[in-house]
Amino acid sequence: MKAFEVLKNIIKIIEQNLKINIYETFSSRVVKLPAAENFLTIEIFSSSEEKILINITAYTPQEKGASSCKELTRKTIEILNNSKIENLTEIAMQNVVYDRAKKTYLQKCKVAFKMPKQSNVKIKFGNEEILAKKDLTLKFSRNITIYHSQISGEHIQDLGRSLRKVYGSAMVKKDQFQRLSDIILKGLPNKLTVEGQSFDAILTNLERKTKDEIFFSFLEVV
Repeated sequence: MKAFEVLKNIIKIIEQNLKINIYETFSSRVVKLPAAENFLTIEIFSSSEEKILINITAYTPQEKGASSCKELTRKTIEILNNSKIENLTEIAMQNVVYDRAKKTYLQKCKVAFKMPKQSNVKIKFGNEEILAKKDLTLKFSRNITIYHSQISGEHIQDLGRSLRKVYGSAMVKKDQFQRLSDIILKGLPNKLTVEGQSFDAILTNLERKTKDEIFFSFLEVV
């Protein structure tokens, strides 16, 4: 579950249990927020493959007092704790503070999620080993044509299987990315072993998604 999905899931859970406006805010820009109502703001504080931190802030108008802000925070935390949301590990609550400029009370809490480690799938292409993420796809298909006859109705013609395709993403070091780049530039087929299957294939696509993450695809050759 990625950080954005976690954020949307939290909003959905709170909205189902609490009638209140929730505003997504981001530290990089200023959002004009109302001052005459109770509301929550939510944002992704930090995100990595191992941990996601979400900031939730409760706001109440000056005339409702600090106790109202505390109660809003308490209800929000109670909803999250009772929701059994996946991978939730900690909710840290700060003290209520008063914002003189906005004439509101606010209370922040940090919601932490510890993400499960992804299991890797080993792919071997010639002498090169790639530790692919679990989103790896091994695709099988057949070329089926459907045609119609006014006399006998609908018929299926099987034109044989399609070439197997393998695609996914992996974390690689700079030297391995260079070796894979050389392989795709040469365009030579080699033995591909994945998920207990072994067949001749060619590396058809190689993209650097981030500094260490790549997207790749292989196509069977016959």
